[in-house]
Amino acid sequence: MNVLIAHSEKSIRSVFINVMKKIDSINIVGEASTGFECIQCIDKYKPDVIYLDIAMKDISGLEIGNIVNVNYKNILIVIITYNAKFISEALKINAVDYIFEPITPDRIILSALKARQCLNHNIKRMSIKRGSSIYILDINNICFVGKELKKSVIYTDDDKIDVYESLNNLLYKLPGNKFLRTHQSYIVNVTKVKELTPFSPASYYVRFSGINDTALLLREKYDEFCKMIQKA
Repeated sequence: MNVLIAHSEKSIRSVFINVMKKIDSINIVGEASTGFECIQCIDKYKPDVIYLDIAMKDISGLEIGNIVNVNYKNILIVIITYNAKFISEALKINAVDYIFEPITPDRIILSALKARQCLNHNIKRMSIKRGSSIYILDINNICFVGKELKKSVIYTDDDKIDVYESLNNLLYKLPGNKFLRTHQSYIVNVTKVKELTPFSPASYYVRFSGINDTALLLREKYDEFCKMIQKA
């Protein structure tokens, strides 16, 4: 994922760069301190994602966002702002996420994950390394992923695959329009869900078509789950 960081303050750009260079599959193609530099970098590098200060001084983030929406429709925008009043502006330029200042590393990582998932919407296959072997999986065959001790288990229509990757890393590879982190120990393909049944006051069992294994959905995730079901 090629990323451009555009913010008027060097210290904030440095925070993004220092965090993102530690994330697998992220390539920072450039940084910009002004709106004009940002537009030049967009034209030169064609990034996948722009992290954009909405209050750039010469050309505002809103103006840049409008330029991107018209001329670079495949580029995603994440807004950086210090004030919640700018969120309505972010929605106008179809930003996929927004980050409030002061910025924390965890929030940057979460936003990168969300952006990666948005870019993954159309992928059909993914590769998983297991020891010296590499599995090529059909995304549509994955029902859910569960955490078991130090490993993750991928449950497909006809197999269970143990991998030594974290759920966060796996979620990063999966399309965000189909896969939801329903619980700290589960990622669920919402298109495969057959039924939800109560498990506890805080969660549901998630049952799938074609397999007997189950996952869990936190009740606090129920509304998000329903929205994804409607769009998937």
